[in-house]
Amino acid sequence: MSTTFLLETYAKRLRLPAIKRFYKEMANDAAERQVPYEEFLLALLEQEVQQRDANQIASRIKHAKFPSTKTLDQYEFSVIPSLNKPKLLQLARCDYIEKAENIMFIGNSGTGKTHLSIALGKEACHHGYSVQFWTAAKICNELMEAQSQKRILQLEKQWLKTDLIILDEVGFVPLSKTGAELLFQFCAARYEKGSMIITSNLEFADWTQIFKDEQMTAALVDRLTHRAHIFAMVVNFLMSTVVNFLIDIHTYDNAVAEATYKIMKTEFVNQVKFHNLRHLELELYDYVNWFNKHRIHGTLGYMTPVQYRHTALKKVV
Repeated sequence: MSTTFLLETYAKRLRLPAIKRFYKEMANDAAERQVPYEEFLLALLEQEVQQRDANQIASRIKHAKFPSTKTLDQYEFSVIPSLNKPKLLQLARCDYIEKAENIMFIGNSGTGKTHLSIALGKEACHHGYSVQFWTAAKICNELMEAQSQKRILQLEKQWLKTDLIILDEVGFVPLSKTGAELLFQFCAARYEKGSMIITSNLEFADWTQIFKDEQMTAALVDRLTHRAHIFAMVVNFLMSTVVNFLIDIHTYDNAVAEATYKIMKTEFVNQVKFHNLRHLELELYDYVNWFNKHRIHGTLGYMTPVQYRHTALKKVV
């Protein structure tokens, strides 16, 4: 039998697909560069380890069942200037999982709570932790089905083995009394045993709308917040409008957004009144055109933004 045949056969039996795939190319390169045998073997094994690590990360991400792909780099922190970006980046290192701490994003819809929860969940997958993503409504349905089939304890034990549970949209959809009680039991069971990331459009004082019972709600909130990192997702309306508008017209970048926001904020302070959202969008559109035209000269233009605003409005009013 040929050496090539034996090498590939043994690599297959030992489940070393990366070595089987790359050994020829790496052997030729090592021969040309007269690499020592130990260095060649190390490089070959490193290739196998890197491939296995990548496969394991992909497997964890697939098992997590994220509804979409989101990263921290994609999140527009400028929309919520008060959001503590350094703390979020620190949490991305996943030390909170080792400490069984929780993360909670509380705020109105459209503030990026789900985006951040997915992004942190993916970071956990990259750091070797198991993750599962659930909406509150879906996990309640799963719990009620398990209860009817008398396998609720089995299911809870299975989920306790998961390092990080992401519970999205708590309070977004009304829950039945049974569903709310089971959700309470599930969350309480993970107290100081496993981390959770929870998103909700309701403030804690309004969680009685979800769980129906004041004492049960107080007990749950106390457990969840005891060792938690809580982020209030309060949107700056003007900045949000600016960013969404720039995205809609496909000209968004941070420099444009920040400069536009500062100018529009100044004009708000000067009590410039916008008749309606369309009026604001017309001003934004004209200002963005002006900004893009003149910033190539290394300046914000040959007239002040307020002067430009009055000139631009004559064209559309």
